[in-house]
Amino acid sequence: MKPKTKLQKQVAELSAKLPALTDKQRDWGIDHCFEKIGYLRKKSVWCTECGKTWEPEEGSLVIQLTSAVCPHCGNQLKIELGRKRKDEYREYYTVITTFHGFQILRNYVVQKNCKVGYPANYEINEAVQNWITSEGKDISMARSTAMNYFYFYLWNWNSPMEIRTTSTNTTKYNIYAKHIYPMRRYIPNLVRNGFKGYFHDVSPLSLFKMLLTNPKAETLLKAKQYSLLLYMKGYEHIISKFWPSIRICIRNNYIVKDASIWVDYMNFLDYFHLDINNPKYVCPANLEEEHDKLLKRKRRITEKEELERRCKEALKWEEEYRKQKSKFFGLCFGDDNIIFSVLQSVKEFAEEGTFMHHCVFEAEYFKKPDSLILSAKTKAGERVETIELSLRTFEIIQSRGSCNKNTPFHDEILNLVKQNINLIKKAA
Repeated sequence: MKPKTKLQKQVAELSAKLPALTDKQRDWGIDHCFEKIGYLRKKSVWCTECGKTWEPEEGSLVIQLTSAVCPHCGNQLKIELGRKRKDEYREYYTVITTFHGFQILRNYVVQKNCKVGYPANYEINEAVQNWITSEGKDISMARSTAMNYFYFYLWNWNSPMEIRTTSTNTTKYNIYAKHIYPMRRYIPNLVRNGFKGYFHDVSPLSLFKMLLTNPKAETLLKAKQYSLLLYMKGYEHIISKFWPSIRICIRNNYIVKDASIWVDYMNFLDYFHLDINNPKYVCPANLEEEHDKLLKRKRRITEKEELERRCKEALKWEEEYRKQKSKFFGLCFGDDNIIFSVLQSVKEFAEEGTFMHHCVFEAEYFKKPDSLILSAKTKAGERVETIELSLRTFEIIQSRGSCNKNTPFHDEILNLVKQNINLIKKAA
């Protein structure tokens, strides 16, 4: 697009004056962006660097299949199995520099084309320039791309470098290259705000903008709170919410190593109305352990609320269940160890499922007209197993203990139910 604002016009003008990629920068990209590969085929190895093949001595690669030295070009090769005769690689690398007071990220794509019998051919093209002012405003100059998610492969190298509009959802102009040219220059504002050359898993463009526009990012970087800095990239509002607590961490020299778990933990503290300005809570010695304690506590509340909700929904079946099974409600039998009784309400189904950790309630067994559900308990009232009995065949369909596992009483339970089948038949 044509530059419209004063800043865009300035960037477009300066972009045309940028120096070309130097031979040193070009050679560095070629040397560092790709592994030197040799493809082991049936009897020969193809060197993707010089293009020549050779037959290794018998057994030499059996012992050392991971690497070998090409006898033609002398390169140390990583050996991979494959019968390829040609291959193509692409990789980004970034040159970080300054120009007329702007911080600039120049992002290049280096392409390597290999073919048997020919030396590797390299081509380097500039895809994106990120221009950042000392106040953190950024302008992107880039080539055009086809409308596809995989922008990496679809740069139109014949198109000119132009001003490109960006938004919060635009990621193709925010490149975090695996390889960054080591000779770098930074504007004074970045150095002043604590940047020392490390990106801490944040893309250079995102990190520079954060440091130049948000004092909180500067504070986190200088306090070595790198995990929170990375988290801030996508969740600045959450960092702002817990900023007083983060300052307590900094004052107590407490480093948050896992920001995601720490934020979840802080949300739990907030949920339970615990003091999120107290170092005792904010700086736990064992974050994972304290997080899991509160998680279990909240899960119990959530499960109770969910159970109550389900019970309310299931209450409309209460009357129907009583019509079908009320004739069995007084039924009770057992021996010196186990006592059996019929579940007498939908609420009891919910309680049975909750305590026994199985699906007798969730699977809505109270809706089954041809099934009778019995609960086997010890004389002390401890639940042991839940039994489903067919009212058509009067056979045991299943008997499940906690988490659907059999208990030491399983065989005794089956025998006791079979012995009292006639009692159930009479009630039917």
